[in-house]
Amino acid sequence: KNSKTLRVKLNDSLETNRTYLLTLGTEVKDQRGNTLEKPVLLPFSTGETIDTGKITGKLYASQPENTFIYVYDLEEDYSDSTIFKRKPAYYSQVSKTGEFTMSYLRFGRYRIFALSDQNRNRLYDRGIDMIGIARADVSLDSLHGSVSGVDLTLLSEDLEPPVFVRASKIHAHQFRLSFSEPIKVDRPLHVTVKDSISGDTLQVFGSELQADDKTRLLVYTAEQSEVRYQGEVLGGVQDTSGNKLDTVNFVY
Repeated sequence: KNSKTLRVKLNDSLETNRTYLLTLGTEVKDQRGNTLEKPVLLPFSTGETIDTGKITGKLYASQPENTFIYVYDLEEDYSDSTIFKRKPAYYSQVSKTGEFTMSYLRFGRYRIFALSDQNRNRLYDRGIDMIGIARADVSLDSLHGSVSGVDLTLLSEDLEPPVFVRASKIHAHQFRLSFSEPIKVDRPLHVTVKDSISGDTLQVFGSELQADDKTRLLVYTAEQSEVRYQGEVLGGVQDTSGNKLDTVNFVY
């Protein structure tokens, strides 16, 4: 209490000839509750030199604070599943205005992510964390030791399929299926319709997405009577993120 000295205890041993970066994040407060405007970076090395590679950029989000930048070395056994399984060798926190600086990097090729990291486990938890990915990988070398202008946008990954909203008759040869978000459909799309009382099948000629509203699927049929119809669409409906809706049951 009342000390101006911070002691850091490491739980793991350090690799040789490696530059490490101790980051004091914006959650650090003084005794009056004032937080840091941006993270404080404290580099040190277990070798004779400190790496000098540098990447700067900005995160675009409504509330960028408490978001982290994760940088993965593509030459260290990287795959598309790495962000789910392995913590990044380099990471830091963005400032309250979204700017970030990743300093003291080894020369190499890197893939850069922004992550809200709600569980603070330095891994991407789908459905929990928001994520942003840089448009291109970054290469650092002796001629290009610093790269700027790396921008990211924080988004929530869509993991839910579209929701069927309603079916409605348009005219005697057409009805419409409405969904909660824009959809894509597989071809051929299997749509069946029948009279809900007699069980007689109504012939379906085809379907298409409404040109000016991709949340609506238009279905063309033989002449419809003034009865209540029921039907289903088996598979083939998905949102623009690829989340599939197995079956759509409807009445109109």
